[in-house]
Order: sequence, then structure tokens, then C-alpha cells
Amino acid sequence: MAAALDLGREPWFAGVPDELKRSYILKYIRVNFFPALEHAVRSGTWDANYARSANAVFGELTQYAPRVADQLSRADLRVARLLSPGTGEQELLTALAERRRYTTPGALLTERWTRVLGRQAPLRVIAASAVQMLRYRWALAAGSRN
Repeated sequence: MAAALDLGREPWFAGVPDELKRSYILKYIRVNFFPALEHAVRSGTWDANYARSANAVFGELTQYAPRVADQLSRADLRVARLLSPGTGEQELLTALAERRRYTTPGALLTERWTRVLGRQAPLRVIAASAVQMLRYRWALAAGSRN
């Protein structure tokens, strides 16, 4: 997590447009932070100290850009709320798995309905990813016919 935390502390980062900061932090949380949590639980390194540290890191990351948490899914925020020393490993693993069920309301919707269609909201990010995968497959299929 040091890379994102260090970047957020750089003086020039404060001058970056909010949308770009939000985009970077959201991608980091989704692609690096949550998988790191799952790895910690599965590898046996998850403990009360790790939970406190993870909670602090999540809090710091979400402070780097306005409304970052508004763009996270309900399932993402559930995982964030579980970052406490009293959370059981199985409960955290279940929540982490739920955030990857991309066809469920918890993984697609934000807690604030006014943010559901935000540029970095899960619904739009997942839809864009699906379209990109279809375009790739169509290009492969078209190339094999030539």
C-alpha cells in the first residue's frame, strides 16, 4: 500500500484534478487494496494489528480525493466496515467474495443512489469492462474469418 500512500502525500498530488485523483485511488482500492486483504486472510497474516492498519490505510486512501467512498459499491463498503480487530476471517472472506459477484446489486450499486451512474461507479466500470471484452472477442472472431 506504500505506493498509493506515498503518492497521496506528494505535494504535487494536491494539484491534480479531483476526477483524476478519484480515478487513481478507486482503481488502487479495487485492484490492490482488496486483493491484499484477501491475501492477508488466506495466508494467515490477518490479525488485530493488520485489521487496524488496513482500516487506517483505507481511511487515508479515501481522504486523498473527494467522494471516493461514494463511488465504491455497497459490497466494497461492507468490506471496509469489517476492517476491525473483532471481525472473523470467514466473515471478511465472505464479504470479499461478495464484492466480486459482479451481477449482484451489492457489487453494482453504490450506497447513495445519486452516485449509481457516476463515471467511476461500479455499474459503469463493469459495463465498460464487459463492452471491452465483447469488442475484443468480436475482433478475434473477425480476424479468424479472414
